[in-house]
Amino acid sequence: MKQRIGTFENPIKLVSESVPRRLLLAHSKNTSIGVFDFHSLPDFGEDIFIRNVLFNGHLTLQEVKLAIYFFEELSDGGKVFSTSLSEFCPALVYGDVIELNGDYFDCLVIGSEDSFEQEIFDSNDGYYPSLSMLTTIMGMKLTSQGLTNLVRRLHDFGYITVTDITATNTYSSPNPNSTKKERARLRHIRLCNGMRQKDMSNRWLPKRRKKTKKTINSK
Repeated sequence: MKQRIGTFENPIKLVSESVPRRLLLAHSKNTSIGVFDFHSLPDFGEDIFIRNVLFNGHLTLQEVKLAIYFFEELSDGGKVFSTSLSEFCPALVYGDVIELNGDYFDCLVIGSEDSFEQEIFDSNDGYYPSLSMLTTIMGMKLTSQGLTNLVRRLHDFGYITVTDITATNTYSSPNPNSTKKERARLRHIRLCNGMRQKDMSNRWLPKRRKKTKKTINSK
């Protein structure tokens, strides 16, 4: 029997905010050769996340809408979302149970990368907010892979940091060096502090226009 993940004994380990951001490096003026370091930029003095979204010409409309949603939803801290299109009850697969005043609640336990403290994410009767449902309300018609790609691109641009709720991302990972990908049906998402504190509005490279093929009319 597989060990349950997201429990007090086997909590989820958050992905570090300092992981490389592929699209941020590809579409911005790097702070040094091949490296982007938010710490090298001065603080703006107020939350500049939305400005950093709107001035990035490499984002699609769907990505802009989802980034703004995350800004509003995650301003006070990260949350756990379901990214599965099919309906399933995460409490049957992941997490632990806590008791409070005689009542029992299903939850996910997530550890901090900086300390031994653990954060508890209560579920709603065993469920977490569905990103598929939320994006549908926003007018997006996405496949499971399309939704995952959308979230992953915002991560790769540095707007959010995504942690897949899988056995690999636990403190007692069975094989941390395994190249085998696990299917993630839940994801912890938090805003990237760099995008909230540093002004990126003038650091985005211009978007290249696609070359159009010239046709020669024959007489």
